[in-house]
Amino acid sequence: MADARHYSKSHLNSPRAEASSRGELDLLVRQLELLPPLPTALSELMRADDHADADRIARAVCSDPDTCARMLELAGLGGTAGPSADPAAALATLDEHTLILLVIRAGPFRILAPTSRTPLDRRAFLTHCLASAIAAESAAALLDSPPRAGVFLCALLHDLGKLALDALLPKSYGRVLRTAADARRDLLQVERELLGVDHTVVGRRLGRRWHLPDCVQEVIWLHHHLPEAMPANMDSAA
Repeated sequence: MADARHYSKSHLNSPRAEASSRGELDLLVRQLELLPPLPTALSELMRADDHADADRIARAVCSDPDTCARMLELAGLGGTAGPSADPAAALATLDEHTLILLVIRAGPFRILAPTSRTPLDRRAFLTHCLASAIAAESAAALLDSPPRAGVFLCALLHDLGKLALDALLPKSYGRVLRTAADARRDLLQVERELLGVDHTVVGRRLGRRWHLPDCVQEVIWLHHHLPEAMPANMDSAA
């Protein structure tokens, strides 16, 4: 296969390239439908109101023992939650934002974890998501608009589609990332050219599959749109 940097516009528009994109898109859709659902505790938590405190989050998550155990492990609290200990109380010692981040890592990020090395730098990706969440919450506080916890969650998941593409189509997405980086091109456009779909559409479809709140789905789908291009009937919470 030719190196990604040598793809020409004529090649991208050729019948072979179009057929390849359709095939990869069909494969991606099938794989999305085969992904396991979110654990019930995580799904319910993300659909809860935006004013849940650390104690409520911890106790909601600990209704699912497996998820609770994963979060304790991620938080380095495994040793504090023996048979006689209260794992929810251990988790409740953390702040709400840390708990929300652990929820995402124990749910969506774990389900989409690669079985081998993939082209996306997962550490940099998580850092980007967290920085986006902090910035979005700070902006919401200044505007005194949507509930800040909801903004934090939406921003944390805005690039979910990139994670799905990296996990499900690692070779193809690696080609996308190399092409965009080598040619210094817009990633969204390269995704559309080489895959026939971009990460905002993939993320939204996965959000529907996992029954994420509508506002999260809208942010995933529309975060590259200019404000004037937003649909008039968009949920105001987004």
